[in-house]
Amino acid sequence: MNVGLWLGLGQFATTFAITMGYVSFANRVLDPRAAAIRERLEAQELAHAEEAAS
Repeated sequence: MNVGLWLGLGQFATTFAITMGYVSFANRVLDPRAAAIRERLEAQELAHAEEAAS
């Protein structure tokens, strides 16, 4: 095997590692933030709908 093949295989390994790291980060940090934003917007939407109905 030559250097190019090793670099190509290394690219697959690093891509997998970077993806796993990002998924872990997104699950720990981004998903809770997104859920909080979604809940806040849904509560505002509900409040506006109730206000418009009365």
